[in-house]
Amino acid sequence: VAAMLGLADPQDLAFVRNTSEANSIINNGLDLKHNDEVLEWNQNHSTNLRSWEYRKQRNPFNITQVLLPAKVETQQQIVDAFVAKLTPKTKVVTFTELSNISGIRMPAAELCEAIHNYNPDIFIHVDGAQSWGCLDVNIEKMGCDSFSSSAHKWFMGPRGTDILYV
Repeated sequence: VAAMLGLADPQDLAFVRNTSEANSIINNGLDLKHNDEVLEWNQNHSTNLRSWEYRKQRNPFNITQVLLPAKVETQQQIVDAFVAKLTPKTKVVTFTELSNISGIRMPAAELCEAIHNYNPDIFIHVDGAQSWGCLDVNIEKMGCDSFSSSAHKWFMGPRGTDILYV
């Protein structure tokens, strides 16, 4: 599985029950302070969207959302929309690679590069539940800090064989 995902070290990969669990591990595992900011795409899957709101109720921090134009004509528009929302307080950026709402495919590698160019310390989590299996996913080339996905969707594998890369 690690080789399929372009990973050199399979120990960076864990099997989890589902992508929701993987997203929750990231959500609850990051140390966020009162003035820290999480930047999320408004079309994230609910376990990568609402879960940040739930955590914020327990331990307050700021959440900012990226809304894309109604008609996206270039990948650069997507990158620019995210970069425009980054601030010195941004600690986490999280997005779903392939929207289950609109079908928009995020330019993940370009986003990760632009975000890390802005600040290499920003943690980037990519929810790939809809992408792994139907798209060619190479996590190392993508440049994210964590990636979650489902083997029970496109691969039609058994439940409980989903993944989390960190």
